[in-house]
Amino acid sequence: MDLLSGTIHMPCLKPRDQLQIDPQTGLTDSVAYCDQTPWLLNATIRDNILFASPFNRQRYNSVISACGLTRDLAILGAGDQTEIGEKGITLSGGQKQRVSLARALYSNSKFVLLDDCLSAVDSQTAVHVYENAVCGELMAGRTVVLVSHNVALCLKKAGFVVVMENGRVKCQGTVEELVAKKEIDEEVVASLNATGDSSSSLSSFHSKSAGAHNESTDVASDGDDEDAVNKGKLMEEETKREGAVSWNVYKSYFKYFGDTSTFTILVVSLIGAELVFVLQSWWLRVWSVTEYQRLDYSTTLTASSSAILAQAGGIHWFKPVFDTPIAAFFFEEEHSTIFYVTVYSLIGLAYSLMSSIRVLYAYFAGLDASKSMFEVLLWKVLGANLRFFDSTPVGRIMNRFSKDIEQVDELLAPYAEAFLTNSVSCISIICVISVITPAFILFAIFIGIVYYCVGVLYLNLSRDLKRYESISRSPIVQHFTETLAGITTIRAYGDERRFLIGNMKRVDECNRPYFYVELNARWLSFRTNLIGAMIIFLSSALAVAYSDKIDSGLAGISLSFAISFNQNAVFLLNNYSNVEINMNSVERIEEYVEEIPQEPPAVIPETEPKS
Repeated sequence: MDLLSGTIHMPCLKPRDQLQIDPQTGLTDSVAYCDQTPWLLNATIRDNILFASPFNRQRYNSVISACGLTRDLAILGAGDQTEIGEKGITLSGGQKQRVSLARALYSNSKFVLLDDCLSAVDSQTAVHVYENAVCGELMAGRTVVLVSHNVALCLKKAGFVVVMENGRVKCQGTVEELVAKKEIDEEVVASLNATGDSSSSLSSFHSKSAGAHNESTDVASDGDDEDAVNKGKLMEEETKREGAVSWNVYKSYFKYFGDTSTFTILVVSLIGAELVFVLQSWWLRVWSVTEYQRLDYSTTLTASSSAILAQAGGIHWFKPVFDTPIAAFFFEEEHSTIFYVTVYSLIGLAYSLMSSIRVLYAYFAGLDASKSMFEVLLWKVLGANLRFFDSTPVGRIMNRFSKDIEQVDELLAPYAEAFLTNSVSCISIICVISVITPAFILFAIFIGIVYYCVGVLYLNLSRDLKRYESISRSPIVQHFTETLAGITTIRAYGDERRFLIGNMKRVDECNRPYFYVELNARWLSFRTNLIGAMIIFLSSALAVAYSDKIDSGLAGISLSFAISFNQNAVFLLNNYSNVEINMNSVERIEEYVEEIPQEPPAVIPETEPKS
């Protein structure tokens, strides 16, 4: 510290992998930091102490002994291979601080900053840690800056003392100078000798304890075998289900989605909109034939209902519909162009109205379902027992409440509505083409089988890729949250690069399924285009074959519907796969709702005392 300029000279903080090791001391020109509020990784005790440094057994055992962790590791079933959970949740406050101190002590940093690292330990342990860790052999050749409230313990071996009061420097200097100036309380000065005597005896006691547990410590340190790792495992791996989404998952979603009236309105609007769309195409055909006849380009064409039936291949089950007075008014009487335009506009308005009802009703019903699922999930998590939170990372829980709820909230209902719309469209297209050219129905069965085979292959891969993506997203949230909480410690150690790379690896791991999903979509698009081309070819060939039975208007309807079939079929498979993919989120939410162990209820009526 330069008192004249008022500046503090600190080492240049470089990434750990770029630091040069001093061959004489084995230290690097870097900083190790022990925060007052210990920051620990969701990993084993050993991983927290090593902090990505190479493992040296002799040095490691010395650090364990100096920090008074020998007894703690002997008590733990898996020793230093015990997972401590997020923020060291399974350790006491004193154990957390000593593990954090052990990390700084094990490092090869020349400068060590200790922010009140003795505040959470008892007096005996504090003396042992101060004598053996802060002032021990492992700190030789280092500059240690210790902030502590325990003045009586830390004052005797301090090389330079800075006394703070209300955030300002009250006085500074060597211990002798401050004692001579009477800047230190007499009680503290009087306790220095007593502290020295007791520290010797306490250090001797801890040394004997460490010797008694040396064998246990060595066994714990050698905990790389599979049994020790499994015994110390706290966090459970996030699982994913296999195969198609269970029908029970669909039923649970339908339970939240609405009652019978909701589904009735959706079905009526869905089928009604498709019938109106077909009627719109049919009306264009009637209009074009009428105009053609009016311009006297042909005397053989007529717009009468009987002629329409005859030209449609004799589909006599429509005869009762066309023999009504209303049908006769629309199809047999001569009308102006304005009449046809008006009817066409009204049909379009009816289609828009029914489609809007379907979309809006499905959207708001989906929002209500998502809200209900969120509330159930929230209460289940709030009522979970404490063991669940010890063994489940926060990032995994946040993933359920963020991405999974988002997909149910925004995507599931629209995709389901689009899938049903495309399904009805494909069915109506096949029916219309089959009515105009009945032979097409034979080819439609074969085409349906081919589409089914392609769809099964596509869905199996897409579904499993989405499940893999869902479980690979949780580590990103967990790692980022953990990094954000310990950013001070990470920067002090100059370890930003390692955590940045770790975050990128997790992002890449999560993005990898997405690229395969896109590749799978291209695979599907190529094959559906081939099948669509086949449908257009068959429709055109049959239109030519039925040229003596149908007019150009019916042939145009058949071809236009065949062309639109390819697009509808692609959307059908895509939307169905998206429904299954997003039902994976419902599956994951239901997994928490059904499987989270709950605390006992606050009130048990059977056990209440009788009044």
